[in-house]
Amino acid sequence: MPKFKFEITNHVDDTRIIEVSANTRVQAVNLLNAMYSKNMGYDYTYIENENN
Repeated sequence: MPKFKFEITNHVDDTRIIEVSANTRVQAVNLLNAMYSKNMGYDYTYIENENN
């Protein structure tokens, strides 16, 4: 299963990199929405993977 990297920033500008295993990038984003809701102040950016 491919891994997709995202940079996640919360409302206090705490930034980290997270890898999500999913079949597609859309599925990975849906998983992120479940774990890190934008309503709770999280924002994330997809980081292009060299393998994908």
